[in-house]
Amino acid sequence: MKKILCLILASMMLVSVEAQVSVRRTSRKTEKTEKVDKTEKKDDKQTYKQKVEEKTAVAPVATQPAASQPAVVKKTSPEAKNKSASRTQANIEGMSLRRQLFEQNQPQSSYANRWQRVIYRELDLTKDVNAVLYYPEVPTDGLTNMFSVLFDAFVKGNLKAYEYIDGRELLDEAHLVKVEDVLETHDIDPSDVPCYQVLSYYIKEQWDFDRNTSQYQSHIVALCPILHRQGEFGGITRYPLFWLSYDDLRPFIIDKLVMSSGINTAVRYSLDDFFTLRKYDGEIYKVQNPRGLTLMQQYPDEAQFKAKREEIENELQNFGKSVWVPQEKEQAAKPAAASPSYATSAFTGSASATSVSSSSSVSDTGTSVEKNKQTSESEKRRSVRRNRRTKEVVQGNSLP
Repeated sequence: MKKILCLILASMMLVSVEAQVSVRRTSRKTEKTEKVDKTEKKDDKQTYKQKVEEKTAVAPVATQPAASQPAVVKKTSPEAKNKSASRTQANIEGMSLRRQLFEQNQPQSSYANRWQRVIYRELDLTKDVNAVLYYPEVPTDGLTNMFSVLFDAFVKGNLKAYEYIDGRELLDEAHLVKVEDVLETHDIDPSDVPCYQVLSYYIKEQWDFDRNTSQYQSHIVALCPILHRQGEFGGITRYPLFWLSYDDLRPFIIDKLVMSSGINTAVRYSLDDFFTLRKYDGEIYKVQNPRGLTLMQQYPDEAQFKAKREEIENELQNFGKSVWVPQEKEQAAKPAAASPSYATSAFTGSASATSVSSSSSVSDTGTSVEKNKQTSESEKRRSVRRNRRTKEVVQGNSLP
């Protein structure tokens, strides 16, 4: 019996050992398979990244046949990738896909997309329309004049000013002017701003037609105040001070109010609205040209000078009208209004219409008089009948 028990225990021990060995073998196999799967996944990721880089890489300019050149893949660092992604994301924000494709297909030069003309005007502040830039000479009641605002910003160093050069204006760092130089050259005391001497302004106006947005509009590029002082030998001498970029000037005048008119003093708008809405009245003295000449230099005769100025004004206005195709009614009305036969027929037609109306009015008056007579007679008869009826009722001859 003891031998049998020993054999049974030994067999059980062998079975348990074999089971443990098999478990260890299966665990090792599973670990190996997991490692193989991880390496395969890493290889798949690396191959996918390589494919993406090959697609996004920029190919070099082919100076030889494509068959003789080896394939070159341009790799980018992760920092460069992050920068490019942030830039594209910043450009794409707020823009639809259709707009992105439209912008990509546009030519590089912005001047190929629009019509442009640069006009120089002189604003005379003695005119009633431009007087809001001059008055009040001393800021009162929340109102101020244009020169006091810009000169204060310039003296404090908050506004850049550029040198005034005859025939051209250069708004760059090389032509900046210092406050001390301006004060010394024109003998200006910062505590006594010569607002009463600034009686005119030069403005540089740019007219654009943007083909992408189909907008025809104008905006002011630069502005120059002009001092008017008594000359040594009599007469008035004008001293242009400096050029100012209107974009730099806008933050200082956007909240400065001026009076819109003398009829309704409660309505006011800002100095920026005055320029943006084209409330000013300025005469053209120059148009941008390759030689940089003024109209007076090109047309010394006074009659020719005025005629050319009017011609330019008409061209600016007519260009905006000629952009759009007129409707059928407008096309039909233009030749009809221009032809003299239509005018004469219209005149005769109106005359005949007046004659017809006069004859009809006469006939109407005649018929109205006849109607009045008839109504008066009928009323008389009715009144007589009523009186008779009342008498009979009173006498008892007839029932009421």
